[in-house]
Amino acid sequence: MPKELRLQATRAAVLLLPDESREALQTLLCLLSDVTAAVAENQMTCANLAVCLAPSLFHLNTLRRKESSSPRVMNRKQPLGKPDQRDLNENLAATNGLAHMIQECRKLFRVRLNLEPHQNLSRTSTFAPPPFFYIV
Repeated sequence: MPKELRLQATRAAVLLLPDESREALQTLLCLLSDVTAAVAENQMTCANLAVCLAPSLFHLNTLRRKESSSPRVMNRKQPLGKPDQRDLNENLAATNGLAHMIQECRKLFRVRLNLEPHQNLSRTSTFAPPPFFYIV
């Protein structure tokens, strides 16, 4: 995804969350952003926090593990502890996405009062979720 559309796409995804989940996400991301503000003392950058937290926050690979409990899949010999390329790509995408959300958390949840009710959030989009102030 182009960098200039990441914030808008993330905002659109956040709008789809239930209110309680959106509030919890905002609290968590702002807390993590505050942690990164002390990077000189704690060495925790957005990327470092994302590497640590993305697998558990996004429940990576848990769905595939449930699917792989069938005997046919279990007979397939795969080295233990060695992730396949798909797992690596998922982990990288989740880590990059979480790092972006931590870095942009103040902008992500900022209410944009200058939007008109029918204004699209992006020029290429045919569907634009409503701004925060129409939902709350």
